[in-house]
Order: sequence, then C-alpha cells, then structure tokens
Amino acid sequence: MLTVNKSKLSAIPLVDDLVLDKQTVAKGTPLTSVIEIAIAERARTLAQSPAILDFVMRSLDAQKE
Repeated sequence: MLTVNKSKLSAIPLVDDLVLDKQTVAKGTPLTSVIEIAIAERARTLAQSPAILDFVMRSLDAQKE
C-alpha cells in the first residue's frame, strides 16, 4: 500500500487522533507517517494493526477529491 501510493497518501491527513499503547498519532498527520509507524513498530503494534488499518481506511473514506 505504501510503496505504490506513497505520493498520494502523503497528501491525505489522519481524520482523528490515533491512540496506540505507547503513543498518540495526532489528527492531521499524513497517512504515510501512520503506515511507517506501523511498519517500524510492527512487533509492538501487531495487535493494534486492525485499529491502525481502520483509521487509515476512515481517513481515505473521508476524502472528497
């Protein structure tokens, strides 16, 4: 997802704050950053992967352009 769509995803902001176990990703953060956090922290975020994907998909769904 990130490799193929990086340029487009970097222009799409997170629509809500994403609260993870050890950090909060602020609303407005580019989706590329959210996905990169999930990849970099995959051992720690594995259980939270469905929630991260849900936030990414909701942000994509909120797009009007």
